[in-house]
Amino acid sequence: MPVYTDEYCNVNYQSLKDADFNTVSMLPDIFASACKVPAPCKDGDIKLATVRILRFKGFSGVLVFVSLAHGIVDGHGFCSFMEQWAGTAKMLQNTGYSSQAHIPIRKFTHDRSVNYSYRCSGTDKIDPRICDALSTSNIVSRCLAWISHGARGRLVNSVVSLDPPMCCYFRISKQTVESLRNIVQDHSFDCNTRYSHNDIITALITTVIVQAMRKHDVEQEKGGSFLPSLLFKSKQAEENRQVLTSFAVDIRPRVDNPNIANFMGNAIVVKHTTTPLNLIQTELTPKALADVAYRIRQAVRGISRQWIGQHCNLLNSAVDGYVRALLYDVSHRYKVFITNHARFGHYKVDFGAGIPSLVRPATIAFPNIVFVMPCHPSNEGYELAMPLTRAVGKAIVQNRNWMQMLEKYSFNF
Repeated sequence: MPVYTDEYCNVNYQSLKDADFNTVSMLPDIFASACKVPAPCKDGDIKLATVRILRFKGFSGVLVFVSLAHGIVDGHGFCSFMEQWAGTAKMLQNTGYSSQAHIPIRKFTHDRSVNYSYRCSGTDKIDPRICDALSTSNIVSRCLAWISHGARGRLVNSVVSLDPPMCCYFRISKQTVESLRNIVQDHSFDCNTRYSHNDIITALITTVIVQAMRKHDVEQEKGGSFLPSLLFKSKQAEENRQVLTSFAVDIRPRVDNPNIANFMGNAIVVKHTTTPLNLIQTELTPKALADVAYRIRQAVRGISRQWIGQHCNLLNSAVDGYVRALLYDVSHRYKVFITNHARFGHYKVDFGAGIPSLVRPATIAFPNIVFVMPCHPSNEGYELAMPLTRAVGKAIVQNRNWMQMLEKYSFNF
């Protein structure tokens, strides 16, 4: 069954707003329990839906936390659910809770047949890394399938608790991204290539995080740590000299079935691209950014009908396939996963008291899974939510070129 809780706290909403919505410092205990993506319980179970309402002192404001399991919805489905819920609540308030029969209810579907047209055998070869990540025959999948649900849940919780990431929030203006796009265009390998804001942001995030990780590794090597050297001398040394950038791609615009708009399940595929580490491990230069952006743009162009078909075949072959692509790829030391929510209507959700003052993803259990979020309509730009280890986070904020690009940032190390 889903989890629903309704709580009150002695903190005034205005105080939280004055503190720039720093929930970690203002509401440490409440935030830790009420606003965290639920990890598997000791019995291995994960709730499909968790909704927690936190009402501030004197009913001065409300914090709404919603977690829906990725097995049943993707980002598009999540926003569709929130908009329907908020729209229904608002209409009930306006009609005095007396005319429920007239409330328009959007009909959602989880029928995967809406994207079955892409389940075909094409000539385009899918990335071997995706095959390995989604396959049920790899050694990690076999081990996890062998142990019990309870042991699996305890294992995940233990791994997460070893070095839990801290979430950093950075805001960058659209004007800055546009300027970077012009710079990348001037330094591009192909003058005919046109880049989107998403290409530039993905390249920028990849470069900044990897440089911080590499800086930390170099400092460890100087301090006598053997781990970075061991990684580079291992059998997977070649992979560890490559930077792996993964990003989610929505296939809805590429599907001809009109019912795909109401499909709440996972209509996403994961695309990978690699960049030699030596090209981006030192400074944030126009050439380095252009190199990464070009590879990302080429990867997006390679998403053909046949490629999507093979990916869907793999994804539909296992119930938990959607999560393997994120968690099971352990061959790369330097990897970043980016999901872009900037196009979603997070700030269209109105329960009757106006749009939200702030929308952010909850605490992420694994580092380097970055969310690109829209800013509040009063600001033109993007908010980047980065879960990072303490060491990498400290290295990032020491990157002057990066920090000078930002309009705003917040972190708690």
